[in-house]
Amino acid sequence: MATAEELVREVRNAANKRVYPLYVLPVENVDKLDVLIPHEEALKAGLLVELQDAPNIGSFFAHKVLADGTSGERLYKGKTFFTDNLLVFSHRWLRPSLDPSKSHPDSKDGIKMKGIRQVIDMQKEIWVDMKKSETPEFIWMDYFSVPQFDFDKQRQALLSIPAYFRSSSKFVALMSNEADFVKYMSRCWCRLEVVTARSPHRFKSLFYIPKQQYYFYMENKEIHEFGWEHFQNPLDGDLTDERDRVYIGGLLKYYSVELERFKGLPEAAVYYQQGQDDFIAPKDVPQDVVANLKKFAS
Repeated sequence: MATAEELVREVRNAANKRVYPLYVLPVENVDKLDVLIPHEEALKAGLLVELQDAPNIGSFFAHKVLADGTSGERLYKGKTFFTDNLLVFSHRWLRPSLDPSKSHPDSKDGIKMKGIRQVIDMQKEIWVDMKKSETPEFIWMDYFSVPQFDFDKQRQALLSIPAYFRSSSKFVALMSNEADFVKYMSRCWCRLEVVTARSPHRFKSLFYIPKQQYYFYMENKEIHEFGWEHFQNPLDGDLTDERDRVYIGGLLKYYSVELERFKGLPEAAVYYQQGQDDFIAPKDVPQDVVANLKKFAS
């Protein structure tokens, strides 16, 4: 197994060029699912599309996925998608197990799928200043976007997590209520995804961190904003599969370097898409957060 230092190099390479494709669920396919299904099943059912980079940084073309998992024809001819069009969902697995055939993130009555539908239905309330061109068109979620039964392919997808998250400017964590939020924040992978959501993005020669990071209470449909106070050490969190720990350590080292570099950037190196209220500037990153992330990664 690779060391954390070797994984950092692999992560850095994968952050610039994904080593496993970016498979996403079109919003139009949400109503075809009653419960979350694994990546392999979603691929076989033709529910996923692959996003491939378009010529402009931060833009994508959507491609049909063939039965063997390879790229097919380009869909939505003449249409280009952007980071605002991809919504990343985070969540705590409800039935974790080391046996992939027994492990499942959703409840038997599909509470996670209901939560996804709630967020899509409430999108104009969550993103109040959202323009029509910025609406969520696709969804990334680990269970249907990352291989669940092929360890080698899953490893490639885990290395590509920074690249996946950098393809999106919208992040929502699903949970039932406040008590469930506490459980969510106790999990290693959940903590890492909160950190990942605030990893710097790149646009041409400029850098930015999007502010659109929320957690959603499904029981009462409340939306709350993540803050720097929610940065907790992933490696102190609960973990089902200890094999994941080295990947998380490698990802943390990578994020630590990236955030420290972003903190030191001059104002001229920061990208503001619609204005300074949309993105986090280097001056908005607390120095103690940079120091703590460095400590987490050590």
